[in-house]
Amino acid sequence: MIDQNAKHGAPTVHPLELDTKRDVASGAYLAKSMDGFLNLYPVYPLHPDKTSAHVTGCYPCPDGDGAYKTLDKTDSRKHNLVPVRSRLSGLGPRVKVKDIYDVQGLVTGNGSRICTEHGEPAKANATSIQALLNSGVQIVGKTQCNEFAGRGPNIEENSQFCYITAYKEDNVSPWSLRADGYQSVGGSSSGAASALIAADYLDAALTSDTCGSTLYPAGCSGLYGMRPTHGAVSMQVVLSFCPESDTVGIMSRDPAILTNLARRWFSKSQKTKVHTRLPKEIFVPSDDLEDMNSEIKSRYQRLIEQVSNALDMTVRYISMIEEGPNEKKGIITTAGFSLLTLAEQWRDVGKKFVERYEKDNEGRWPPLGRYISHGWKQAKDNNWSVYDLNDCTDQLATTGEMINDLFEPDEESISRSIFLNLWDPSWFPYYREESLNAGHLSAPSTHLMLAEIIDKLTSADVLKTVKTGREAY
Repeated sequence: MIDQNAKHGAPTVHPLELDTKRDVASGAYLAKSMDGFLNLYPVYPLHPDKTSAHVTGCYPCPDGDGAYKTLDKTDSRKHNLVPVRSRLSGLGPRVKVKDIYDVQGLVTGNGSRICTEHGEPAKANATSIQALLNSGVQIVGKTQCNEFAGRGPNIEENSQFCYITAYKEDNVSPWSLRADGYQSVGGSSSGAASALIAADYLDAALTSDTCGSTLYPAGCSGLYGMRPTHGAVSMQVVLSFCPESDTVGIMSRDPAILTNLARRWFSKSQKTKVHTRLPKEIFVPSDDLEDMNSEIKSRYQRLIEQVSNALDMTVRYISMIEEGPNEKKGIITTAGFSLLTLAEQWRDVGKKFVERYEKDNEGRWPPLGRYISHGWKQAKDNNWSVYDLNDCTDQLATTGEMINDLFEPDEESISRSIFLNLWDPSWFPYYREESLNAGHLSAPSTHLMLAEIIDKLTSADVLKTVKTGREAY
Protein backbone atom coordinates (compact mmCIF):
# COMPACT_ATOMS: atom_id res chain seq x y z
CA MET A 1 0.00 0.00 0.00
CA ILE A 2 1.27 3.50 -0.84
CA ASP A 3 0.82 6.23 1.81
CA GLN A 4 0.28 9.41 -0.23
CA ASN A 5 0.05 11.50 2.96
CA ALA A 6 3.66 10.98 3.99
CA LYS A 7 4.97 14.18 5.59
CA HIS A 8 8.53 13.93 4.36
CA GLY A 9 9.82 13.11 0.90
CA ALA A 10 8.46 10.35 -1.30
CA PRO A 11 5.31 8.37 -0.40
CA THR A 12 5.89 5.44 1.91
CA VAL A 13 5.13 1.90 0.75
CA HIS A 14 3.68 -0.43 3.40
CA PRO A 15 3.56 -4.18 2.68
CA LEU A 16 0.23 -5.85 3.48
CA GLU A 17 -0.35 -9.37 4.67
CA LEU A 18 -3.71 -10.76 3.53
CA ASP A 19 -5.62 -13.62 5.10
CA THR A 20 -4.86 -16.41 2.62
CA LYS A 21 -7.81 -18.41 3.91
CA ARG A 22 -10.19 -15.93 2.30
CA ASP A 23 -10.85 -15.75 -1.42
CA VAL A 24 -10.00 -12.16 -2.31
CA ALA A 25 -10.36 -11.05 -5.92
CA SER A 26 -7.62 -9.12 -7.67
CA GLY A 27 -8.22 -5.55 -8.71
CA ALA A 28 -8.40 -2.01 -7.44
CA TYR A 29 -9.34 -1.44 -3.77
CA LEU A 30 -9.73 1.52 -1.47
CA ALA A 31 -7.97 1.04 1.88
CA LYS A 32 -9.16 2.55 5.16
CA SER A 33 -7.55 2.14 8.56
CA MET A 34 -10.02 1.63 11.42
CA ASP A 35 -9.26 0.62 15.00
CA GLY A 36 -5.85 -0.69 14.08
CA PHE A 37 -7.19 -2.75 11.18
CA LEU A 38 -6.87 -2.02 7.49
CA ASN A 39 -10.14 -2.55 5.59
CA LEU A 40 -10.20 -3.02 1.81
CA TYR A 41 -13.18 -1.86 -0.24
CA PRO A 42 -13.67 -2.83 -3.91
CA VAL A 43 -13.89 0.04 -6.37
CA TYR A 44 -17.00 0.35 -8.54
CA PRO A 45 -16.88 2.91 -11.37
CA LEU A 46 -20.40 4.28 -11.98
CA HIS A 47 -21.89 4.19 -15.49
CA PRO A 48 -25.01 6.21 -16.44
CA ASP A 49 -27.93 4.41 -18.07
CA LYS A 50 -28.68 6.76 -20.97
CA THR A 51 -31.18 4.54 -22.80
CA SER A 52 -33.63 3.63 -20.00
CA ALA A 53 -32.46 0.03 -20.31
CA HIS A 54 -32.12 -0.75 -16.60
CA VAL A 55 -34.46 -1.23 -13.73
CA THR A 56 -31.52 -0.86 -11.39
CA GLY A 57 -27.81 -1.30 -11.03
CA CYS A 58 -26.70 -3.57 -8.20
CA TYR A 59 -23.68 -4.86 -6.33
CA PRO A 60 -23.00 -7.82 -4.00
CA CYS A 61 -23.71 -7.21 -0.31
CA PRO A 62 -20.39 -6.85 1.55
CA ASP A 63 -21.41 -9.37 4.23
CA GLY A 64 -20.94 -12.18 1.71
CA ASP A 65 -24.37 -13.81 2.15
CA GLY A 66 -24.93 -13.90 -1.63
CA ALA A 67 -27.55 -11.15 -1.73
CA TYR A 68 -27.42 -8.00 -3.86
CA LYS A 69 -28.20 -4.38 -3.08
CA THR A 70 -29.55 -1.75 -5.46
CA LEU A 71 -27.69 1.50 -6.04
CA ASP A 72 -30.36 4.20 -5.94
CA LYS A 73 -28.21 6.97 -7.40
CA THR A 74 -28.62 9.17 -10.49
CA ASP A 75 -26.47 11.69 -12.32
CA SER A 76 -27.42 15.31 -13.01
CA ARG A 77 -29.66 14.23 -15.92
CA LYS A 78 -31.50 11.70 -13.78
CA HIS A 79 -29.85 8.71 -15.47
CA ASN A 80 -29.61 5.72 -13.13
CA LEU A 81 -26.01 4.90 -12.23
CA VAL A 82 -24.79 1.33 -12.62
CA PRO A 83 -21.84 0.16 -10.44
CA VAL A 84 -19.40 -2.16 -12.23
CA ARG A 85 -16.23 -3.79 -10.85
CA SER A 86 -12.97 -3.14 -12.64
CA ARG A 87 -11.83 -5.80 -15.10
CA LEU A 88 -8.60 -5.88 -13.08
CA SER A 89 -10.57 -7.97 -10.57
CA GLY A 90 -10.28 -10.95 -12.91
CA LEU A 91 -13.93 -11.83 -12.32
CA GLY A 92 -16.09 -13.47 -15.00
CA PRO A 93 -18.27 -11.96 -17.74
CA ARG A 94 -20.45 -9.02 -16.75
CA VAL A 95 -24.12 -9.71 -17.34
CA LYS A 96 -27.47 -8.09 -16.70
CA VAL A 97 -30.58 -10.04 -15.86
CA LYS A 98 -34.06 -9.58 -17.33
CA ASP A 99 -36.40 -8.42 -14.57
CA ILE A 100 -38.47 -11.62 -14.51
CA TYR A 101 -35.78 -13.64 -12.70
CA ASP A 102 -35.41 -13.66 -8.93
CA VAL A 103 -32.06 -12.30 -7.78
CA GLN A 104 -31.50 -12.52 -4.02
CA GLY A 105 -32.02 -9.15 -2.36
CA LEU A 106 -33.69 -7.49 -5.38
CA VAL A 107 -37.37 -6.99 -6.14
CA THR A 108 -38.59 -8.84 -9.26
CA GLY A 109 -40.67 -6.30 -11.19
CA ASN A 110 -41.85 -8.38 -14.19
CA GLY A 111 -42.05 -5.17 -16.22
CA SER A 112 -44.89 -3.98 -13.97
CA ARG A 113 -44.97 -0.86 -11.86
CA ILE A 114 -47.32 -2.59 -9.40
CA CYS A 115 -44.92 -5.51 -8.90
CA THR A 116 -41.96 -3.15 -8.62
CA GLU A 117 -43.60 -0.86 -6.07
CA HIS A 118 -45.24 -3.52 -3.90
CA GLY A 119 -43.02 -6.58 -4.34
CA GLU A 120 -40.65 -7.88 -1.67
CA PRO A 121 -36.93 -8.54 -2.27
CA ALA A 122 -36.26 -12.10 -3.41
CA LYS A 123 -34.99 -14.36 -0.63
CA ALA A 124 -33.00 -16.57 -3.02
CA ASN A 125 -31.76 -16.67 -6.59
CA ALA A 126 -33.76 -18.40 -9.28
CA THR A 127 -32.25 -21.82 -10.05
CA SER A 128 -31.13 -20.64 -13.49
CA ILE A 129 -29.42 -17.54 -12.07
CA GLN A 130 -27.64 -19.53 -9.36
CA ALA A 131 -26.30 -21.93 -12.00
CA LEU A 132 -24.68 -19.03 -13.86
CA LEU A 133 -23.32 -17.45 -10.69
CA ASN A 134 -21.74 -20.80 -9.85
CA SER A 135 -19.99 -20.68 -13.23
CA GLY A 136 -18.35 -17.35 -12.36
CA VAL A 137 -20.40 -14.61 -14.04
CA GLN A 138 -20.94 -11.16 -12.49
CA ILE A 139 -24.44 -9.71 -12.18
CA VAL A 140 -24.29 -5.93 -12.56
CA GLY A 141 -27.97 -5.04 -12.78
CA LYS A 142 -31.48 -5.83 -13.95
CA THR A 143 -32.92 -4.82 -17.32
CA GLN A 144 -36.39 -3.63 -18.18
CA CYS A 145 -38.79 -5.78 -20.17
CA ASN A 146 -42.28 -5.55 -21.58
CA GLU A 147 -45.05 -5.83 -19.03
CA PHE A 148 -45.29 -9.43 -17.80
CA ALA A 149 -42.90 -10.38 -20.65
CA GLY A 150 -45.62 -9.86 -23.26
CA ARG A 151 -46.04 -7.51 -26.15
CA GLY A 152 -46.63 -3.84 -25.57
CA PRO A 153 -46.51 -0.31 -26.96
CA ASN A 154 -42.73 -0.37 -27.36
CA ILE A 155 -42.66 -3.21 -29.89
CA GLU A 156 -44.94 -1.92 -32.62
CA GLU A 157 -44.47 -3.64 -35.98
CA ASN A 158 -42.60 -0.76 -37.59
CA SER A 159 -40.58 0.22 -34.46
CA GLN A 160 -40.22 3.71 -35.91
CA PHE A 161 -41.51 6.04 -33.23
CA CYS A 162 -39.61 8.37 -30.94
CA TYR A 163 -38.88 8.42 -27.25
CA ILE A 164 -42.38 7.48 -26.10
CA THR A 165 -43.91 6.49 -22.80
CA ALA A 166 -44.93 2.87 -22.48
CA TYR A 167 -46.82 0.93 -19.85
CA LYS A 168 -44.78 2.62 -17.14
CA GLU A 169 -46.68 5.92 -17.61
CA ASP A 170 -43.97 8.52 -16.98
CA ASN A 171 -41.06 6.09 -17.43
CA VAL A 172 -39.73 5.81 -20.96
CA SER A 173 -39.25 2.57 -22.84
CA PRO A 174 -35.76 1.23 -23.48
CA TRP A 175 -34.52 2.65 -26.73
CA SER A 176 -31.77 2.10 -29.26
CA LEU A 177 -28.63 4.14 -29.94
CA ARG A 178 -28.54 2.77 -33.49
CA ALA A 179 -28.88 5.32 -36.31
CA ASP A 180 -29.93 8.62 -34.72
CA GLY A 181 -31.26 7.01 -31.57
CA TYR A 182 -34.58 7.07 -29.73
CA GLN A 183 -35.99 4.09 -31.63
CA SER A 184 -37.55 0.87 -30.33
CA VAL A 185 -35.46 -2.24 -29.78
CA GLY A 186 -38.34 -4.74 -29.86
CA GLY A 187 -39.35 -7.01 -27.01
CA SER A 188 -40.01 -8.47 -24.67
CA SER A 189 -36.29 -8.45 -23.73
CA SER A 190 -36.14 -4.77 -24.66
CA GLY A 191 -33.85 -3.58 -21.87
CA ALA A 192 -31.29 -6.30 -22.64
CA ALA A 193 -30.91 -5.18 -26.26
CA SER A 194 -30.89 -1.51 -25.32
CA ALA A 195 -28.17 -2.02 -22.69
CA LEU A 196 -25.90 -4.02 -24.99
CA ILE A 197 -26.16 -1.37 -27.71
CA ALA A 198 -25.21 1.38 -25.26
CA ALA A 199 -22.80 -0.07 -22.69
CA ASP A 200 -19.25 -1.13 -23.60
CA TYR A 201 -18.73 -2.43 -20.06
CA LEU A 202 -21.51 -5.02 -20.48
CA ASP A 203 -20.60 -8.42 -21.93
CA ALA A 204 -23.99 -10.11 -22.21
CA ALA A 205 -27.59 -10.11 -21.02
CA LEU A 206 -29.67 -12.96 -19.62
CA THR A 207 -33.10 -12.96 -21.24
CA SER A 208 -36.04 -15.28 -21.81
CA ASP A 209 -37.75 -16.53 -24.94
CA THR A 210 -41.27 -17.82 -25.48
CA CYS A 211 -41.82 -16.85 -29.10
CA GLY A 212 -39.00 -14.52 -30.12
CA SER A 213 -38.51 -12.45 -26.95
CA THR A 214 -34.73 -12.82 -27.32
CA LEU A 215 -34.28 -13.30 -31.04
CA TYR A 216 -36.47 -10.42 -32.24
CA PRO A 217 -34.82 -7.61 -30.22
CA ALA A 218 -31.42 -9.10 -31.08
CA GLY A 219 -32.39 -8.90 -34.76
CA CYS A 220 -33.68 -5.33 -34.42
CA SER A 221 -30.47 -4.21 -32.77
CA GLY A 222 -27.80 -6.08 -34.73
CA LEU A 223 -26.90 -8.42 -31.82
CA TYR A 224 -26.47 -12.16 -31.33
CA GLY A 225 -29.16 -14.10 -29.47
CA MET A 226 -29.58 -17.74 -28.46
CA ARG A 227 -32.64 -19.71 -27.37
CA PRO A 228 -31.85 -23.21 -26.05
CA THR A 229 -34.01 -26.33 -26.10
CA HIS A 230 -37.10 -26.05 -23.92
CA GLY A 231 -36.24 -27.38 -20.47
CA ALA A 232 -32.47 -27.11 -20.89
CA VAL A 233 -32.32 -24.75 -17.90
CA SER A 234 -34.86 -24.62 -15.10
CA MET A 235 -37.49 -21.87 -15.29
CA GLN A 236 -38.33 -22.31 -11.62
CA VAL A 237 -39.10 -19.01 -9.86
CA VAL A 238 -39.32 -17.21 -13.21
CA LEU A 239 -42.40 -15.42 -14.56
CA SER A 240 -44.45 -17.87 -16.63
CA PHE A 241 -45.92 -16.89 -20.00
CA CYS A 242 -46.38 -20.25 -21.72
CA PRO A 243 -44.87 -23.19 -19.77
CA GLU A 244 -44.70 -25.37 -22.90
CA SER A 245 -42.48 -22.82 -24.67
CA ASP A 246 -40.75 -20.64 -22.03
CA THR A 247 -36.95 -20.87 -22.06
CA VAL A 248 -33.96 -18.88 -20.87
CA GLY A 249 -32.00 -16.85 -23.40
CA ILE A 250 -28.70 -15.07 -23.99
CA MET A 251 -27.84 -11.91 -25.91
CA SER A 252 -24.41 -10.44 -26.69
CA ARG A 253 -22.47 -8.25 -29.11
CA ASP A 254 -19.70 -10.82 -29.34
CA PRO A 255 -20.38 -14.33 -30.72
CA ALA A 256 -17.45 -15.70 -28.67
CA ILE A 257 -18.99 -14.40 -25.44
CA LEU A 258 -22.33 -15.89 -26.51
CA THR A 259 -20.83 -19.36 -26.91
CA ASN A 260 -18.80 -18.97 -23.70
CA LEU A 261 -21.99 -18.35 -21.73
CA ALA A 262 -23.83 -21.10 -23.60
CA ARG A 263 -21.21 -23.61 -22.49
CA ARG A 264 -21.31 -22.30 -18.91
CA TRP A 265 -25.11 -22.50 -18.77
CA PHE A 266 -26.00 -25.53 -20.86
CA SER A 267 -23.07 -27.96 -20.69
CA LYS A 268 -24.27 -29.63 -17.46
CA SER A 269 -27.91 -29.79 -18.53
CA GLN A 270 -29.46 -33.22 -18.88
CA LYS A 271 -30.96 -31.92 -22.12
CA THR A 272 -27.57 -31.23 -23.69
CA LYS A 273 -26.24 -33.96 -25.98
CA VAL A 274 -22.59 -34.49 -26.82
CA HIS A 275 -21.76 -34.49 -30.53
CA THR A 276 -18.88 -36.20 -32.31
CA ARG A 277 -19.12 -34.35 -35.60
CA LEU A 278 -21.07 -31.55 -37.23
CA PRO A 279 -23.98 -32.12 -39.64
CA LYS A 280 -23.30 -32.46 -43.35
CA GLU A 281 -26.23 -30.44 -44.73
CA ILE A 282 -27.69 -26.97 -44.48
CA PHE A 283 -31.42 -26.72 -45.18
CA VAL A 284 -32.47 -23.40 -46.70
CA PRO A 285 -36.18 -22.51 -47.16
CA SER A 286 -36.62 -21.76 -50.85
CA ASP A 287 -40.03 -20.17 -50.15
CA ASP A 288 -38.39 -17.32 -48.21
CA LEU A 289 -35.97 -16.52 -51.02
CA GLU A 290 -38.75 -16.45 -53.60
CA ASP A 291 -40.55 -13.71 -51.68
CA MET A 292 -37.52 -11.40 -51.51
CA ASN A 293 -36.48 -8.77 -54.03
CA SER A 294 -33.56 -9.62 -56.29
CA GLU A 295 -30.97 -7.53 -54.39
CA ILE A 296 -31.77 -9.05 -50.97
CA LYS A 297 -32.00 -12.51 -52.51
CA SER A 298 -28.55 -12.13 -54.06
CA ARG A 299 -27.02 -11.02 -50.76
CA TYR A 300 -28.57 -13.95 -48.92
CA GLN A 301 -27.24 -16.35 -51.54
CA ARG A 302 -23.73 -14.98 -50.95
CA LEU A 303 -24.21 -15.48 -47.21
CA ILE A 304 -25.40 -19.06 -47.76
CA GLU A 305 -22.26 -19.76 -49.79
CA GLN A 306 -20.03 -18.28 -47.05
CA VAL A 307 -21.69 -20.41 -44.37
CA SER A 308 -21.47 -23.52 -46.54
CA ASN A 309 -17.76 -23.01 -47.20
CA ALA A 310 -16.91 -22.18 -43.57
CA LEU A 311 -18.68 -25.28 -42.25
CA ASP A 312 -17.90 -27.60 -45.17
CA MET A 313 -21.57 -28.47 -45.55
CA THR A 314 -23.68 -28.95 -48.65
CA VAL A 315 -26.76 -26.79 -49.20
CA ARG A 316 -30.19 -28.26 -49.81
CA TYR A 317 -33.10 -25.99 -50.69
CA ILE A 318 -36.46 -27.19 -49.36
CA SER A 319 -40.02 -25.99 -49.76
CA MET A 320 -41.60 -25.36 -46.38
CA ILE A 321 -45.04 -25.70 -47.96
CA GLU A 322 -44.23 -29.25 -49.07
CA GLU A 323 -41.70 -30.48 -46.48
CA GLY A 324 -42.03 -28.21 -43.46
CA PRO A 325 -44.74 -27.52 -40.89
CA ASN A 326 -47.64 -25.39 -42.07
CA GLU A 327 -51.21 -24.65 -41.02
CA LYS A 328 -52.67 -27.26 -43.37
CA LYS A 329 -50.83 -29.95 -41.39
CA GLY A 330 -52.43 -29.08 -38.06
CA ILE A 331 -49.79 -26.84 -36.52
CA ILE A 332 -50.72 -24.03 -34.19
CA THR A 333 -51.37 -20.67 -35.84
CA THR A 334 -49.78 -17.40 -34.74
CA ALA A 335 -53.15 -16.18 -33.49
CA GLY A 336 -53.78 -19.46 -31.70
CA PHE A 337 -50.39 -19.32 -29.99
CA SER A 338 -51.05 -15.75 -28.83
CA LEU A 339 -54.38 -16.79 -27.31
CA LEU A 340 -52.74 -19.81 -25.64
CA THR A 341 -49.98 -17.77 -24.03
CA LEU A 342 -52.40 -15.22 -22.61
CA ALA A 343 -54.83 -17.90 -21.40
CA GLU A 344 -52.05 -19.77 -19.62
CA GLN A 345 -50.56 -16.63 -18.11
CA TRP A 346 -54.02 -15.63 -16.87
CA ARG A 347 -54.36 -19.05 -15.27
CA ASP A 348 -50.87 -19.14 -13.74
CA VAL A 349 -50.20 -15.47 -12.93
CA GLY A 350 -52.90 -13.00 -13.92
CA LYS A 351 -55.92 -14.32 -12.02
CA LYS A 352 -54.19 -14.23 -8.64
CA PHE A 353 -52.54 -10.86 -9.43
CA VAL A 354 -55.87 -9.24 -10.42
CA GLU A 355 -57.80 -10.68 -7.50
CA ARG A 356 -55.22 -9.41 -5.02
CA TYR A 357 -55.26 -5.93 -6.61
CA GLU A 358 -59.08 -5.79 -6.68
CA LYS A 359 -59.22 -6.80 -3.00
CA ASP A 360 -56.88 -3.96 -2.01
CA ASN A 361 -58.44 -1.34 -4.33
CA GLU A 362 -62.23 -1.51 -3.95
CA GLY A 363 -62.71 -3.98 -6.77
CA ARG A 364 -60.92 -1.95 -9.45
CA TRP A 365 -59.15 -3.67 -12.35
CA PRO A 366 -55.39 -2.98 -12.14
CA PRO A 367 -53.80 -0.39 -14.46
CA LEU A 368 -52.15 -2.53 -17.13
CA GLY A 369 -50.87 -1.99 -20.65
CA ARG A 370 -53.24 -2.62 -23.55
CA TYR A 371 -51.86 -5.98 -24.62
CA ILE A 372 -51.83 -7.66 -21.21
CA SER A 373 -55.06 -6.01 -20.01
CA HIS A 374 -57.02 -6.98 -23.13
CA GLY A 375 -55.52 -10.47 -23.24
CA TRP A 376 -56.21 -11.25 -19.59
CA LYS A 377 -59.78 -9.92 -19.82
CA GLN A 378 -60.36 -12.03 -22.92
CA ALA A 379 -58.97 -15.12 -21.19
CA LYS A 380 -61.13 -14.42 -18.13
CA ASP A 381 -64.30 -13.93 -20.20
CA ASN A 382 -63.63 -16.99 -22.38
CA ASN A 383 -63.09 -19.12 -19.26
CA TRP A 384 -60.94 -21.59 -21.20
CA SER A 385 -61.62 -25.19 -20.34
CA VAL A 386 -58.95 -27.81 -19.83
CA TYR A 387 -60.01 -29.31 -23.16
CA ASP A 388 -59.52 -25.99 -25.00
CA LEU A 389 -56.05 -25.59 -23.53
CA ASN A 390 -55.15 -29.20 -24.25
CA ASP A 391 -56.24 -28.80 -27.87
CA CYS A 392 -53.91 -25.80 -28.32
CA THR A 393 -51.00 -27.42 -26.48
CA ASP A 394 -51.43 -30.52 -28.66
CA GLN A 395 -51.17 -28.32 -31.75
CA LEU A 396 -48.05 -26.69 -30.29
CA ALA A 397 -46.51 -30.12 -29.67
CA THR A 398 -47.37 -31.18 -33.24
CA THR A 399 -45.64 -28.06 -34.54
CA GLY A 400 -42.49 -28.89 -32.58
CA GLU A 401 -42.48 -32.50 -33.78
CA MET A 402 -42.76 -31.43 -37.43
CA ILE A 403 -39.86 -29.00 -37.04
CA ASN A 404 -37.75 -31.62 -35.25
CA ASP A 405 -38.40 -34.11 -38.06
CA LEU A 406 -36.26 -31.87 -40.30
CA PHE A 407 -33.25 -32.58 -38.07
CA GLU A 408 -33.71 -36.27 -37.37
CA PRO A 409 -30.28 -37.55 -36.28
CA ASP A 410 -28.42 -40.05 -38.43
CA GLU A 411 -25.90 -42.67 -37.31
CA GLU A 412 -23.04 -40.18 -37.14
CA SER A 413 -24.55 -36.95 -35.85
CA ILE A 414 -27.06 -35.81 -33.22
CA SER A 415 -28.56 -33.54 -35.91
CA ARG A 416 -28.38 -34.55 -39.56
CA SER A 417 -28.65 -30.90 -40.67
CA ILE A 418 -28.95 -27.31 -39.59
CA PHE A 419 -31.70 -25.04 -40.79
CA LEU A 420 -30.80 -21.54 -41.99
CA ASN A 421 -33.78 -19.32 -41.19
CA LEU A 422 -33.65 -16.24 -43.44
CA TRP A 423 -35.33 -13.24 -41.86
CA ASP A 424 -36.98 -10.76 -44.20
CA PRO A 425 -35.35 -7.31 -43.68
CA SER A 426 -38.81 -5.71 -43.80
CA TRP A 427 -39.52 -7.27 -40.38
CA PHE A 428 -36.98 -4.95 -38.78
CA PRO A 429 -37.00 -1.18 -38.17
CA TYR A 430 -35.76 1.13 -40.87
CA TYR A 431 -32.72 2.20 -38.81
CA ARG A 432 -31.11 -1.23 -39.12
CA GLU A 433 -27.96 -1.26 -41.24
CA GLU A 434 -27.94 -3.36 -44.37
CA SER A 435 -26.50 -6.40 -42.65
CA LEU A 436 -28.59 -9.57 -42.93
CA ASN A 437 -30.34 -11.54 -40.23
CA ALA A 438 -30.30 -15.32 -40.25
CA GLY A 439 -31.04 -17.86 -37.56
CA HIS A 440 -29.50 -21.31 -37.17
CA LEU A 441 -31.81 -24.08 -35.98
CA SER A 442 -30.90 -27.67 -35.22
CA ALA A 443 -32.24 -30.72 -33.41
CA PRO A 444 -33.18 -30.48 -29.71
CA SER A 445 -30.38 -30.58 -27.13
CA THR A 446 -27.63 -29.62 -29.61
CA HIS A 447 -26.49 -26.50 -27.73
CA LEU A 448 -22.79 -27.38 -27.73
CA MET A 449 -22.93 -28.29 -31.42
CA LEU A 450 -24.45 -24.90 -32.23
CA ALA A 451 -21.75 -23.24 -30.11
CA GLU A 452 -19.07 -24.97 -32.20
CA ILE A 453 -20.80 -23.86 -35.40
CA ILE A 454 -20.89 -20.26 -34.17
CA ASP A 455 -17.18 -20.46 -33.27
CA LYS A 456 -16.33 -21.77 -36.76
CA LEU A 457 -18.31 -18.98 -38.44
CA THR A 458 -16.58 -16.43 -36.22
CA SER A 459 -13.14 -17.82 -37.09
CA ALA A 460 -14.06 -17.62 -40.78
CA ASP A 461 -15.05 -13.95 -40.32
CA VAL A 462 -18.65 -14.68 -41.31
CA LEU A 463 -19.77 -13.52 -37.85
CA LYS A 464 -18.16 -10.43 -36.35
CA THR A 465 -18.29 -8.63 -33.02
CA VAL A 466 -20.59 -5.64 -33.28
CA LYS A 467 -20.00 -2.22 -31.75
CA THR A 468 -22.00 -0.13 -29.34
CA GLY A 469 -23.45 3.14 -30.53
CA ARG A 470 -24.83 4.44 -33.79
CA GLU A 471 -23.40 1.76 -36.10
CA ALA A 472 -23.11 -1.95 -35.45
CA TYR A 473 -20.10 -2.41 -37.76
